[in-house]
Amino acid sequence: MKKMIDSYKDQDDISNIESEVSVQSITPYDNNSSEVTYSVKWTFVHDDYDRVQVMQYTNAVLTNEKNESGAKIKKIGTGKLTKDHKVTTGDSSNDTDTNSDSDSDNDD
Repeated sequence: MKKMIDSYKDQDDISNIESEVSVQSITPYDNNSSEVTYSVKWTFVHDDYDRVQVMQYTNAVLTNEKNESGAKIKKIGTGKLTKDHKVTTGDSSNDTDTNSDSDSDNDD
């Protein structure tokens, strides 16, 4: 994800990037681990419009080792683009949704 964000920051037409994470479920997994389903709402702010994308991630794995403070991401999960729309500033008539798949199964 960090590489993705860094690549967006290099684009001149994006003035700001905002993200919002929401967790849908957490279930016990292997030793000291949890499987997580979550979504990330990305807002890419341009001069005259915003682009909003929502990625849904499943099968993410967080671990919590005894000698560590807090959980660590073991697997980011598999991502699917569930929403992608462009909103002209002050006018939402250009909204479009999509349901395209994305291979985002990465280990960190």
